[in-house]
Amino acid sequence: MEDKIRQILELAIRAPSGENCQPWKFQIQGNQLTIWNMPERDSSLYSWGQRPSYVAHGAFLESVAIAAPAFGLSPRIELFPDSTKTECVARIVFEESQQKIHPLYQFITERVTNRKVYKKIVLTKEQKEELSSIHIGLERGKIIFVEQEQDIKTIAQAIAGNERIIFENPYMHKFFYDHITWTEQEDLGKKIGFYVKTFELPMPAEKIFKLAKSKTFVKFANKIGFSKMIAKQNAKVYSSASAVGAIIMYSNSSVDFIVAGRLIQRIWLTVTKLGLSLQPLTGILFLYQRVSQQQTDKLSPGQIDFIQEQYKRIKETFGVDNETIAMLFRIGDGGSPTARSLRLPLTVQEF
Repeated sequence: MEDKIRQILELAIRAPSGENCQPWKFQIQGNQLTIWNMPERDSSLYSWGQRPSYVAHGAFLESVAIAAPAFGLSPRIELFPDSTKTECVARIVFEESQQKIHPLYQFITERVTNRKVYKKIVLTKEQKEELSSIHIGLERGKIIFVEQEQDIKTIAQAIAGNERIIFENPYMHKFFYDHITWTEQEDLGKKIGFYVKTFELPMPAEKIFKLAKSKTFVKFANKIGFSKMIAKQNAKVYSSASAVGAIIMYSNSSVDFIVAGRLIQRIWLTVTKLGLSLQPLTGILFLYQRVSQQQTDKLSPGQIDFIQEQYKRIKETFGVDNETIAMLFRIGDGGSPTARSLRLPLTVQEF
């Protein structure tokens, strides 16, 4: 059975994670798999309470749930099984079962982030129905889609505020550029972080993007509106969507973000099955988590106000009151992406 569990893990580690940080490690004991969080993998300002990492773990767990039946195994998942070990995210007990191929199984390896400009297409009735049929974990939340052009534009502008802060906040700017790989060879060596080609930048923009690694350049350029220009350009990209979706949770616990991760992975695999593209849009959401908990020592008062304003715009557009917006994403037809993020080799600790 251990060999089968390892094969499932090889698929599940393809799950998405913020900055491609892959915040997990594993232990196998017989038919039992334990998943641990690695907080040192994500020390960004986005990561208050390890919320982005919990989303990643949720996506990983959903991949396990979808992949396991193909190997004749049935997984029983328990979240946070040991209250004395906060980094122990989940324990999975596998049992032998009839082999069965899940309809989304083949798309685990095909799923990819697509940051291209999307074609303006209208989702078909069948596509909407399939996306609306996703219900896993919805006792804890709901999924909302908006398709009106003005609503999409409003959300895109608010979300793009994240890039403005990246180029105005020295901590975020350094973290961001520290996690970029600039060549295919470097990316093959590290297999973690952002590969620059996944940003889908045209050549002139890529050259400016490299210059913007310099704090001196950014400090000067911001005097003539560089950060605002970047946000404006990204808003145009984000608004090129057939729909923008939100995963709304009724509470704000660690478990809620794991469930949100399972939901986004199920949605993403379904979108892939439909031949469409998806890009998560989460920066402002996770920064708001930090602001709402008053953990703001590395944010200026102006940045705090700005984050609150953008989050409010998003809430109003989706008609959300006291619930938590855990994930945002855009859907459309982006064609094939130029590149995809790599993964670290699977390593498993044995008892």
